[in-house]
Amino acid sequence: MQNKIEILSRALLATIAGGFSKSDMPAAAQWIVDAEATRDHSQSTAFGAFKMLEASRRHYMGANWQSTDLQQQYQGATKYINDAYGGSWDKAEAFWKKNGYY
Repeated sequence: MQNKIEILSRALLATIAGGFSKSDMPAAAQWIVDAEATRDHSQSTAFGAFKMLEASRRHYMGANWQSTDLQQQYQGATKYINDAYGGSWDKAEAFWKKNGYY
């Protein structure tokens, strides 16, 4: 399990290196992105790699709530994970596997 500082450090290092990709995220975050891609979100406001609902995107991404940039979406999703799962992407993945959402 990675803590908040490790997660944010990975994102910062990826930015400095000049790019951010799914491989820069913890394995559990990558798993959630893949799992969410298989679900039908056509009847919701879910958007982006993490399929966050509009209200959550507005809250956790602020002015960037409509961004298609993966790093900005990851940063917003990480803020949500911090609030909902104490910063543990592993806990979020386990919850998704049990409930079909996170």
